[in-house]
Amino acid sequence: MPGVTDDVITAARAFLDREGRLVERRLAAVLFDGADPAGVADAVRAYRNADGGFGHGLEPDKRCPASLPIDVECAVDILWVAGADADDLVLPACDWLDSVAAPDGAV
Repeated sequence: MPGVTDDVITAARAFLDREGRLVERRLAAVLFDGADPAGVADAVRAYRNADGGFGHGLEPDKRCPASLPIDVECAVDILWVAGADADDLVLPACDWLDSVAAPDGAV
């Protein structure tokens, strides 16, 4: 990356290691260290609810434990960025979205 020094990368990783949640640390490990994406899926799994949706503050600006569409979006995005094979998480989340969607498909 132009203009990004090793010191900046080192400081950013130290910040993630110190302040980041497990899901963020594991995603960084996949993206920067070549770690196994299964670790990201395991971290996302901790935010999953019995109804197939996600909650518990996966989207970090809220802490509601209930499944919400924004948390499903975050889960799918994190899994996609990591390249995680997680149909066991994504397919039930899609079913949950279908169960809460309005007749026109909006959630």
